[in-house]
Amino acid sequence: MFDRHAPALYRFAARLLSDGRDAEDAVQDVLLSVWQRNGFDPSRGELRPYLFGAVRNQARKRSHEPNAELPEYAAGSEPAPDRKMAIAQTSRAVTEAIHELPWGQREVLLLFHYEDLSLKEIGEALKLDLSAVKSRLHRARETLRARLHSYALQPQPEGKDK
Repeated sequence: MFDRHAPALYRFAARLLSDGRDAEDAVQDVLLSVWQRNGFDPSRGELRPYLFGAVRNQARKRSHEPNAELPEYAAGSEPAPDRKMAIAQTSRAVTEAIHELPWGQREVLLLFHYEDLSLKEIGEALKLDLSAVKSRLHRARETLRARLHSYALQPQPEGKDK
């Protein structure tokens, strides 16, 4: 169970909290709790949404102002230095915009777009009906769109060699 679910649970917690240590603690607490109960009780629903919901609850307990950058998860070839700088600036802007979202919108957006949970699974994880999940996701997207649009309109600093 740990090998299968911990990486996604950690990514979710780290993005919610912007703190890797708190994210690790939240995931470990949830998985340890399931293990101590000798497994998962299927009467609680499906395992995956249950785990994300439990991690969300642990993250809420640990919630505080961000004190660290979110970890990078992208892999691949190295882009040119100027492209790498632009990617980092954009990534920072997106990370900041996501972290500024109200908690309910942030968690729905992260579960849907980053962890690929279905709307139904998100509803199960967060104990929300489908219309509430859709509404929060819509509001989160609209808020992000507005914030990132204003970011795109700001003049970007030029590289040192230009």
